Amino acid sequence: MAAPGTPPSVTGSLSSGDLQNRIVGSYFIMRAGIGIIGIGFPLLLLLGGLTEGICPQNSMSAYYHALGPHLGSMRNWFVGLLFMIAISLGLYRGFSVVEDLVLDAAAVLGVCVALFPMAWEPTKEACPGSTVSVPGATLFGLSMHLTCAIAFFLCIAFVCWFCADDTLPLIADPARRGYYRLGYRTIAILMPVCMLPAWLVSGAEFWAEALGVMVFGAYWLLKNKELEETAADKKAFMGRLRLTGGEIEELDERGVVVPHDAARP
Repeated sequence: MAAPGTPPSVTGSLSSGDLQNRIVGSYFIMRAGIGIIGIGFPLLLLLGGLTEGICPQNSMSAYYHALGPHLGSMRNWFVGLLFMIAISLGLYRGFSVVEDLVLDAAAVLGVCVALFPMAWEPTKEACPGSTVSVPGATLFGLSMHLTCAIAFFLCIAFVCWFCADDTLPLIADPARRGYYRLGYRTIAILMPVCMLPAWLVSGAEFWAEALGVMVFGAYWLLKNKELEETAADKKAFMGRLRLTGGEIEELDERGVVVPHDAARP
């Protein structure tokens, strides 16, 4: 009870369980946000560009330079969404130190993709609008934009292949574990494979990049579903999980390891 004369709080009241769920739910919201942005990013560039009078571009990166007839641009959206994704990856803490380090590297690479735009040659781009040629930053003769983009997707593919499985032992049903493992393996392969046409085949860049970015978003939504199913975030918050030999173990109230076939949310 508040002391006499204490002004009423504007923050209201929450039970301990509700407060715990809200704090743990921050991770759920962050993962969902990354997934939704990833899936919506290409469509936003395409549809937003059309509203600005920008015809469909050959690549997502071209929207950094492309201008509409009234100088409308999607540059701020392109850079802003890349920064949102990159910062979220950098702030996110996973279930292993390796996952954290690789996601931190992906965050830096994502920022670099935004800060070092692609080279721009108006005469070679689809109805560009902009008439200013931009050479693009290079490192050892390689495009900084392209190099950072490739490295970014390889980092996420690494996480999908080597780190996403860490929490699967919390799922008691072997079939369900197999379902998620197959999903993570598929995504890890699809991300770089989807991007190959964008790097190798002229004219296929936009939709190849779009599919790769959407697959990236799908990973975070699938991971969210898995962690929601096992209540892994809440268990970690309660100190009931530990990482041993690259595998998550669940502990009961006495600190004893729960067998895999007995693990429950």
